[in-house]
Amino acid sequence: MCLLCASSVQAADDCQVTIEQFHDVEQGYRIKGITDGKRSFVAQNPPLRCAEITITSTSRKEKVAIWLREHIEATLIDGREVTATQLNFKQDDVKAGYITFRPQQAVWAYVCFSEDATPIASIECELD
Repeated sequence: MCLLCASSVQAADDCQVTIEQFHDVEQGYRIKGITDGKRSFVAQNPPLRCAEITITSTSRKEKVAIWLREHIEATLIDGREVTATQLNFKQDDVKAGYITFRPQQAVWAYVCFSEDATPIASIECELD
């Protein structure tokens, strides 16, 4: 039983995310509501929460770039976890739709999560 615990910990440690810079992308305004059939209120949409990150693996892995989007999660400062909605790599790093991770060589990515008023506290990934 302990061997299973150790392997799951090792799998989580295999993918390290370093946050280089956060970006809050403004999403414009939306009509909030209509009163008495004549007036509408306009409210600002919450920002799209994005970040420039680097991903480092302890072993060599090839992954489908689009598959990785579902395996990157952010924890917001209120404790909620959200999955990435957008993930982009440098064009030179993607070959035939695959991204190659080499031991201890960081790969740059730009990742976005949902629109949210709450900022990102941390970002994690899983490559297995």
